[in-house]
Amino acid sequence: MTSIMVVEDHADSREALAILLRRSGYKVTCAEDGRQALGRIVDHAPDLVVMDLNMPDMNGVDLIESLRSYVRLHFLPVVILTAAPDGELARRAKSMQVGGVLTKGKATIQEILGVIEHTLEESVHRRETMHLEKWRNDEISPL
Repeated sequence: MTSIMVVEDHADSREALAILLRRSGYKVTCAEDGRQALGRIVDHAPDLVVMDLNMPDMNGVDLIESLRSYVRLHFLPVVILTAAPDGELARRAKSMQVGGVLTKGKATIQEILGVIEHTLEESVHRRETMHLEKWRNDEISPL
């Protein structure tokens, strides 16, 4: 079962998204802020993270930067769900290989699930391509 972590500081939004994802067949864990999420992800990485950007203590961009600093988490897929898709944090997040930036309150359920599914598919493709390229560059490779 595909696992998703929801990182959102507003309890109602976090729970609503978690319910939607569970009903869609995902295993869901939650974190209240970036710092809590980082600790949980380092211990047990999910397949994808859906996060807000404007959070206290550690915002979403800081969380992505921290995740990217770990070799094994460098390509962890991230989808942003924010109320400020045109703000400075969103602009910075878009340059950090995120799967998509969605607007809270405007994105439909189908859009949210579509971006998540597409991001997961791209992640699998990226991993397969990376493994193939590594194999091709191996000295004993027959290619």
